[in-house]
Amino acid sequence: MDQSGPKPKRLVLSNRRRAVTIVFVVVLMPVLFGFAALAIDLGSRAVVQSELQNAVDAAVLAGVQDLKGDPPDPDAARLSVLDILARNVSYRQSADDLVSRTTIEFGSVIIDAMIGEVVFEPGVGWEGMRVSVTAEQDYFFAALLGVYSTTVTGMASASLMERPPVAMWRMNETVVGTAVDETGAHDGLHYGDIELG
Repeated sequence: MDQSGPKPKRLVLSNRRRAVTIVFVVVLMPVLFGFAALAIDLGSRAVVQSELQNAVDAAVLAGVQDLKGDPPDPDAARLSVLDILARNVSYRQSADDLVSRTTIEFGSVIIDAMIGEVVFEPGVGWEGMRVSVTAEQDYFFAALLGVYSTTVTGMASASLMERPPVAMWRMNETVVGTAVDETGAHDGLHYGDIELG
């Protein structure tokens, strides 16, 4: 029996499909690595960002407690901040590196109730402080695409409150209600956004 005759059509189509599949995989490999970079690398960045923010929140709250004295003790506040950061920042950062990447400022934290914004004014008083920490987050899959690392930042402000709030009401209330000021000077109605008057 002569084996040199024409090949069956199934075998020829099968070889073509293999070639197309190989080209398809080679072309889509960078796309697959890109999605892996997004899922894994950006996910790990979000975890580091959250951990760093939690550490900074705890540190600024601990540090502002040292400003209660008369006179305030900014050196003790700095030490408290760095101590809490060293205990709570668990990824690779030496103590010296942590100190060099930490910014501690003293000033006042002002709450503008009309626009709902918290503003930090550095160098104005000793009632508040702002702490900011940066860290380098290395990428794994994104490094294959040429993106090796990113900088993650955590920032928080805290202030000593010497007096209780003037008025209290439920947030996100959508029906008309009355906001009562304890001093009686700013009673009024609010609807949706807070309007006193």
